Amino acid sequence: MNDAQRLFRGCLSYNKINHLLRTCPPGLLQDALERFDEHFQNMVAEILRVSCNSEDQCGQASLPVKFAGLGVNQTKVIASCAYVGSCALTRDLVAALLGQDSYEPTGVAELLSLHEAATGTSHDFESLSTIPSVQQLLYTERHVAVCTQLRAKVSALSNVARLDIGALNLILLLGHNGTEASSSCRVAKDVANAVVTKH
Repeated sequence: MNDAQRLFRGCLSYNKINHLLRTCPPGLLQDALERFDEHFQNMVAEILRVSCNSEDQCGQASLPVKFAGLGVNQTKVIASCAYVGSCALTRDLVAALLGQDSYEPTGVAELLSLHEAATGTSHDFESLSTIPSVQQLLYTERHVAVCTQLRAKVSALSNVARLDIGALNLILLLGHNGTEASSSCRVAKDVANAVVTKH
């Protein structure tokens, strides 16, 4: 990791607006966060001197280093984690200030439903309010989900590549043996040609 990347991660990135992520409902910040992420993705591309335009590339870069990422969080992805974490941390204090037995901010249940859809992990706000480091817990679950999705895509691409190699080997075998007499061999070669042409 070079000096520019260290400075970027330590002094810039989402750290500069973490207080906004924790205190504002994500829906209010959505447009601004998309522009923020785009700006910082361009900075990462400039630092690394590589293109970083695809969704998968941005997803990979957003992962922590321990997940083979660059630790450059996408604020539009983690905004809900930060907000729910802050709400859970201050739940009892806000309830006391309002003179209520319990308190759940509007929209938190919907954010937790979206989190479950993205990660497959279900939470309820009352239980989260008893757990330390809720924001970090939700972050980690989102990162694991992104990592799993990327691995599945890589595995699928690898399988396609193996099919292409198998088709090429079949063509070479047919051409080497001169085996085109039977209709089954001609069909096999046509299929192989179609696969190679497509990719």
